[in-house]
Amino acid sequence: MPRIILRLNEILPLAGKGLDVNALRTKMDQDNNYRHELAKKYAMKHMLHNGATLEFPADGYRNHNLLFWDAQNEEIVEPFTEIDDYGSVPPRFVVGDGYFNPGDWLDEVDHNSYVFPARPLINEMKEFAFEYPNEKKMIITMNGGDYTVYYNPSDMKDQWDSCVLEVHGETIEVFPGEPEWRETIVDELEESSNIEELRASNIILTNMVKKLTAKVIDLTSNLEELSTRLNMGLNNVSVV
Repeated sequence: MPRIILRLNEILPLAGKGLDVNALRTKMDQDNNYRHELAKKYAMKHMLHNGATLEFPADGYRNHNLLFWDAQNEEIVEPFTEIDDYGSVPPRFVVGDGYFNPGDWLDEVDHNSYVFPARPLINEMKEFAFEYPNEKKMIITMNGGDYTVYYNPSDMKDQWDSCVLEVHGETIEVFPGEPEWRETIVDELEESSNIEELRASNIILTNMVKKLTAKVIDLTSNLEELSTRLNMGLNNVSVV
């Protein structure tokens, strides 16, 4: 789906009373948050799908004025600029089986095709690379489509958890990324929270086991002492 172009005359009704097109253009140029607010109103009014791209009228150069709609969190998101200065798909829109398709933004983002893999996809690729250390490619199925994934085993060693994908149609290249790039991914936050909960539960269970073990040791010691006393008593009994 191509970018949605937000024409000034179309978004003017969303700007409220008292503004004409020239005043709207001036206010948008001066206040980036106001632009986001208008884009959000448009997205919610037209019930845009998650990951939709919008663009305010501009010079049209590459990803200038490109915005993304996060329908799950009802947020307007700027392009991600850590990989490419011109901007790429933000990390929160992850690809994988049951997630976005790798090529969903190929016609909407210019200059690059970087996307971030979902955690299940990372785990699948990492397990394959570990099982077949001499391989340099794998076949991955996502949402019914097969993709050939290429990677450098030496470059990706211990780097899978923060990897980035570059999409070329049905071919994908994998590169190392930075862990902090994934901080806005909801699944990552939930997974981290679950891990902390499991750790806390493990600590509680460990303490319980220690206490039970101590009680078993005391009980065993008491039984041994009682058995010793009984044996001593039996030895002292005279048989008539």
